[in-house]
Amino acid sequence: MSSISPQFIRFTTPARLWGACEVPTKHKGPLETKEVGQAPKVERPAVQTPVRSTPQRSSANVQGTKDSDDNPKAAKKSAKSPTKRVETDKVLESLDSLSLTSPPNDPIRSELAYHRLAKGNNMNWNFQLPVPHNVSFGIEFATSNSVGLVSEYLASTMYHGKNAGNAKQVEDRVWDQLDQLDRDLIKRAINRPVNGFPVIFYAAMTNNVNVIRRIIVEYGASMDAVSDEHQLPLLAFVIVNGSIGGKDSTSVLKTLLSLGAAGDVFPKSFYSPYNTTLPYNGPAEEDMTDLGDVNKQWCRSVHIRTKLAGAINITQRYYLQKSTTIPKIKEREQQVAAATGVSALLGIPYLLIGQTDAAISLRTTLLSHFLFETVQPLVLVFAGPSGHGKTELARKLSELLSLDMTNVDCTKFTSVTGMFGGNSAYTRSENGSTLNNFIADHHTKACVVFLDEFEKTTWEIHNALLKPFKEGIYEDRRDNDVCDTSRFIWVLATNALDDEIMEFCDDHANIMLGENDPDDTSRKFLMRELSTWLREGFVAEFGAPLAGRISQFIPFLPFLDGEKAIGIEKCLLELKNQIYDPVDLAKKRFWGDVILKIRNSPAICKHLADLWYDRETGMRSLARAVQIDVRNNLIGTKYFETPGKIKDGQPKVEYVLDIRGGDTLVVTERSTNVEEVLEDEVS
Repeated sequence: MSSISPQFIRFTTPARLWGACEVPTKHKGPLETKEVGQAPKVERPAVQTPVRSTPQRSSANVQGTKDSDDNPKAAKKSAKSPTKRVETDKVLESLDSLSLTSPPNDPIRSELAYHRLAKGNNMNWNFQLPVPHNVSFGIEFATSNSVGLVSEYLASTMYHGKNAGNAKQVEDRVWDQLDQLDRDLIKRAINRPVNGFPVIFYAAMTNNVNVIRRIIVEYGASMDAVSDEHQLPLLAFVIVNGSIGGKDSTSVLKTLLSLGAAGDVFPKSFYSPYNTTLPYNGPAEEDMTDLGDVNKQWCRSVHIRTKLAGAINITQRYYLQKSTTIPKIKEREQQVAAATGVSALLGIPYLLIGQTDAAISLRTTLLSHFLFETVQPLVLVFAGPSGHGKTELARKLSELLSLDMTNVDCTKFTSVTGMFGGNSAYTRSENGSTLNNFIADHHTKACVVFLDEFEKTTWEIHNALLKPFKEGIYEDRRDNDVCDTSRFIWVLATNALDDEIMEFCDDHANIMLGENDPDDTSRKFLMRELSTWLREGFVAEFGAPLAGRISQFIPFLPFLDGEKAIGIEKCLLELKNQIYDPVDLAKKRFWGDVILKIRNSPAICKHLADLWYDRETGMRSLARAVQIDVRNNLIGTKYFETPGKIKDGQPKVEYVLDIRGGDTLVVTERSTNVEEVLEDEVS
């Protein structure tokens, strides 16, 4: 459903983006050559100011205005408040005009912004969006140019579409509705507020990553959107609203961060350090030293801080902190990515647990490959212990670039015939093989071929790959037709160099096993040195001819202590989503209708990670921890103890996972209707 084109190896625009900067004059960009003697334009530093959009007046407000005409007291009261607000606005506007001398976190502006926010608004909001009008689609609507009406329609589509069923059904319903509208009209309406909330807030309610990604990428929905009344940022709404009813919105948060949403709208003490337990009502005000920033005024409300502290999990806090440590995208990187249709690739470091260095190395290698219009395959080596993200990074790469991917388990093949199929002289050669047929089907196309556990292959297979890697040519084993593989991305995943990686990390543990610092030049130097080590080890293991075809060696490191805990919570959140779905006896799905609440998540995750993490198996060891210690021993046992038979449509039950005494996990139960759970959460 993505708009990103897979035609990315060759430029989609005629402009040459490297060398002497030969950019056509009609394209006004940062690379345009200035005329001799032309004075450079001085950019005034912009000051961050609060968004002061006017909330839409509801019918109740309109009625109140009419009543004031007949009621002198009401008229006097209604006239008084707007005057004060106008005066405050004038003060703020005058401060805005002093953009060169007024810093972003000026205390006077911050206090005025918060005074206006708290004075005129109800801070005890329950994080539920108002129900939009259920706008029906008809001939009059289809020909309407009313941006407001289209905004209402979009919000209604998102709001009522969230209950369409599974994720695919939600997507289909939303796209069926949006495809009936003019695209330009959608772009004009997408950032208009509905009932005081931008349309993207209603999209976030669907908790559907594909829906959210598409309205941002295709239609220009703003990720910096805030609500009219509370000035609440989108990311905060995603976290709290997504937790209502037992669902998890971590994937939505990661997607928004990967697309460029700013994580610094939260006070830093909410996410750094990420693996500690927050007080129930959030960090103390004296610890929020950046609360004076204009973009954090929404967090002065104790009610909102309490809701956020109760909803945010350590994984979300981890990705918020990670967003502040990943080096910012450079302007020319953005330009090249946009010109070649791979802008989504820029956000890939935000989508993994750990492996920031690997993701950045991959991003840099790909952008360089596109920049120089390389007409030959890209061949990458992902080296590192099992369960640390090699397959996940390749999968994210294919998803972000909308490319087909095939995953080949090399442990199954000991010969060229087994991997590629027999040639035309052999019986049943017309069948080919899975890999052979995938290559033939993607002749001249861009795609990803992932060769897992490549160290299990033989020298015959290595020789068979030399020509496709070097020249981008492959012969279909079925009929000897020549296939163009020049736009392929080959990924060779191997554990053969694990010992070198572990030894290197242990020798430089103070740097390599510490949290990533974007300004740490010593770490960057060590990562380059490690890549050189891997190249030498690869030559010794696989031979110089094959090593000479490799474009880049990318190391994957063992998890840090905090990342181990995040891995545990990832598995817990997956379990939470699985058991939330309803029972379906017809499909023999006997477990479900369970709302899992996790208390003291940092302590639980650290406890399980310390017990179970194995640096040789990574996430697999953490998944076993959750499967055995939580799912089977606790939740499964508690589920079987519930009286009565399992039924379709049975009431939701709430399980609470907690830790006692620092080392004992327990699950308690509170049976209730889901409506009562929701009321309890939003009260």
